[in-house]
Amino acid sequence: MKSENIRKLINNKQLFNLFISALMYVLGTGIAQYLGADFKPLEFWIGLIWVLSIHISGYLLIIYFQPPPTYHLDNDELGDWTRQKKALILQVAFFLLTICGVVVVILLFSDKLSMNIGFIFLITIVGFVGLAIPPFNFAKKGYQEISLAIFQGCLIPATGFFLSINVYHKLLLLIAFPMTCLALSSYLAANFATYAQDQRIDRKSLVRMLTWQKAIPLHHFLLFCAYIFLLLGRGSVLPIGLLWPTLLTLPLAALQIYWLHRISRGGTPIWPFFYVLSASVYGLPAYLMAITFWTN
Repeated sequence: MKSENIRKLINNKQLFNLFISALMYVLGTGIAQYLGADFKPLEFWIGLIWVLSIHISGYLLIIYFQPPPTYHLDNDELGDWTRQKKALILQVAFFLLTICGVVVVILLFSDKLSMNIGFIFLITIVGFVGLAIPPFNFAKKGYQEISLAIFQGCLIPATGFFLSINVYHKLLLLIAFPMTCLALSSYLAANFATYAQDQRIDRKSLVRMLTWQKAIPLHHFLLFCAYIFLLLGRGSVLPIGLLWPTLLTLPLAALQIYWLHRISRGGTPIWPFFYVLSASVYGLPAYLMAITFWTN
């Protein structure tokens, strides 16, 4: 496949998802640093390589096992979707999976592959296999957003955390659960923005699976849960000094709820603005928390 065709597959949305994955990994490592763990450069970098490699390979496998129209290629590309191009996608995916395997071997022989890390790696791989590969192919059934939210909000921070410190701390859950809620609300919002196009090409998104009527209250509930859960952790586990930078994004979350309610009532959507807003409500808390944990 030509390089320009690959760029069409790895679009701005996917680049943002990769950036968020890296940011969530840094956040997980930052939580461990805040709890007193030493920074381990080898574990940090090979863990980041594993996260990005498994993310990209999973995305490519989903493309390989789904029809090209689902991924919005140009019309001339649709007519030229040859076996050779699909083979190259598969080769790149397997190359990245090989990198993941090398990371596991390095961790194993350096005695850094703990039971926690091994379990997270196994769950991640099984999840991506279930998403992409028949007969499961859950991505076609509308579960891609849920899986990605769990991967980014929970599994990635846990990977960074347990590569730094092999002891569970409830602070990890206190951060991972709200971030998973924010991730899923962001992907729901993105589904609203592409709803008409998803219907036209028959893409099974989470919003189409739930319907607008059920997806909108779920979106609001997820945002509510994220911030309430953070506030409930205020005190000895999550000092207010760590919490207040993240709470600065609360007005953005309120605006997102208002804007989606406005759209549901027939208001002008302005989808580019809404997409940027939803990405900010997810990305800014992750960034602010990562900075806060690394600097305290």
